[in-house]
Amino acid sequence: MRQHTDARTYGAVRIKGEPMRGIAAADIRALRAIVPEVARPSWMRETWSGSFGSRQLRPQMDDISSSIMLSPHGIAMMGSADGVVLGPRGGTVGEISRTVRIAPSGRVTISHDLLELVPAKQGTGFARGLNDHAFARYSAAGVDQVEVHASLTMGGYAWARQGFELATTAPGGLSADLERSAKLRGFIDSALLEGHIDDVTHSALVGRLVTAAGHPADAITGVQQLADHAAGSAVLRGTTWHGFRPIDKLGNWWATTTSSAGDAATGAALLSGPAAVARRAAAHLPAALDPTRAADAMHGALKAGAGDLYRDAERGARTVMTLGADDVLASIESVVPLKFGTSPQANVTVRWDAARNQITAHEYLPASSNRGRLRDALDAAWRQLGVSEVQTEHAAAAHRTAR
Repeated sequence: MRQHTDARTYGAVRIKGEPMRGIAAADIRALRAIVPEVARPSWMRETWSGSFGSRQLRPQMDDISSSIMLSPHGIAMMGSADGVVLGPRGGTVGEISRTVRIAPSGRVTISHDLLELVPAKQGTGFARGLNDHAFARYSAAGVDQVEVHASLTMGGYAWARQGFELATTAPGGLSADLERSAKLRGFIDSALLEGHIDDVTHSALVGRLVTAAGHPADAITGVQQLADHAAGSAVLRGTTWHGFRPIDKLGNWWATTTSSAGDAATGAALLSGPAAVARRAAAHLPAALDPTRAADAMHGALKAGAGDLYRDAERGARTVMTLGADDVLASIESVVPLKFGTSPQANVTVRWDAARNQITAHEYLPASSNRGRLRDALDAAWRQLGVSEVQTEHAAAAHRTAR
């Protein structure tokens, strides 16, 4: 594929009487205030910090990121923190990784992706101390659930002892117990084959598992109960499984986000929960960076000016806001996918650069003999969105030369 670019300027397009130069400082502050505590880099850093265990090991999160995604359907957020575990003298003795996810429903999940220590530092109480500290902050920040991928030599046993249970696809009841029982049977059988337990212990444990006939009087219904057994450490040694631990949260994160005096005008006052936060965030963005208004403008203009070529401009529209290490808004990017018949995917992108407080717009369009009509339709959309300059990129079919 070959590409060529050109830039075009529409002239002095104005919004509320002023040229579109960036985002007002008040709106930047309002957008930052909307971000819940649990999605802020500062919260992640403080949550996974401190000195723990008999060796006073401490995590140091060197790589923290956080982003908020708006779409016409709501708001979602994601953050990650990766780092090392340091010994009392500052040497690296392990690795740690955590992920925060907020779904459009508002549900907050934290994944304990990795915690690995050198053998000499294992069993010192570091993991339990860090988790006790972190879980208290999870509860206060409105986290719903923590997930783990138990692995490594003793990870399966350690996570079970800290209150994590096997995740299942079944919603609950006997079907979930049977699913867990099948996984537990696999662990027990493997422990026998590997020589970690004897036949007597194997038979005793299998006899306590849930079956289709029901629950034995002393049933082992989950990995936590198996870990509590005298042979639990031997059985769970080297196992790999996905687990979860629900959090007794103190409240919902959206209850602590800052409301706005303009909520009545934007409609946020009529909404609740994450939907209100999404509407409030969109109200502080220029139209070109709001995925709903941008998609609507593109849809209307292209339908009117090139309806026979154009199909859709809303599916997949999204705006991603990223936060810097000090919780400041670092960048915003809005993408609206465009569909033109059977042509390859096209899109328009608008970016805000915090350092320069500048907004730029870009089009990526398929090669078309109707390029003039598409430009006219897009020009109408860009004017409606208040964008005065756009860079355009057209994909062109590669030419082949016969030999």
